[in-house]
Amino acid sequence: MAVVAAGVHRSLDRRGVGGARRFRDRQRVHVDPKDWLRRAGRSRRVRCAAPGRFPRGTPRSGRPCAARSRPARDGGGGRGGGRRSRRAGTRPPGRAGPRQEFNRLRSVQSLAVRAVGTVVVAGLVTAAVVLGFWYLRSPRRLLVKPGDAAPDLELPGVVDGKARLGDYRGSPVVLVLFDTRWPITERYLWSVERLHRRAVARGLVVLGVALDEDRATLRRYLRSHAVTFPVLWDPGGKTVGPAYGLPRDAKPSSYVIAPGGRVEVVYLDPVEWSNDELREPVERLLPPVGGKPAAAR
Repeated sequence: MAVVAAGVHRSLDRRGVGGARRFRDRQRVHVDPKDWLRRAGRSRRVRCAAPGRFPRGTPRSGRPCAARSRPARDGGGGRGGGRRSRRAGTRPPGRAGPRQEFNRLRSVQSLAVRAVGTVVVAGLVTAAVVLGFWYLRSPRRLLVKPGDAAPDLELPGVVDGKARLGDYRGSPVVLVLFDTRWPITERYLWSVERLHRRAVARGLVVLGVALDEDRATLRRYLRSHAVTFPVLWDPGGKTVGPAYGLPRDAKPSSYVIAPGGRVEVVYLDPVEWSNDELREPVERLLPPVGGKPAAAR
């Protein structure tokens, strides 16, 4: 045995590492790997056999090769590390590929668009709230102001025939615009009816304009509520709206017109005609109790 080992050593010295390998493989003699690797000047690490030359898992030294897991290289562990990491689907730290960079930019752009959209929507909502509050709190723009000539109207009556506002130019007129579907109309019509019964003998003309859509329903409503002053019918305010403007917030409006057709007072809200102070503009246009009606000016 010693002779064989000595022959192997001489073969190593004479033929080199490659020759020693071929000689060892042919002879299939066990050689201590540390010994011949040390003599060849190589590393002390035992390398496994290459595929195809030796059975899988068998080292060139003749001993089984233990299963070892090779750590993945991230590009900084030596030559070719970057190429291996790219083939493995990973990328060296601190570096991003074109797809990752595109996704990052797209996410940033999406966040920016969402932020701008949120700001725009919030601004629009705030503007709508402010404009709505201003509209509700601001007084309505009057188409007919005190001192203006009252526009003439010609409308059909609720019962029959037609009537014109100009036919009452010689008398003081209280023109009331209402809709029987509004909740406050019933109470207000009763106040207007009392004013009519109180001052009709002194020459006051109370003229109503109903904005209801159904004429038959309007006729039954007026009959059931004992309304005796004349009422004209203008469904939806198609005639009176462009001339006087339609009431707002479902509240009747009233116009006090002096003899001659000049507007004295405009009430955009219901008036309690039993109040002496609120009725005073009408009383100025009427003659004293027992006197003659006021003449047209």
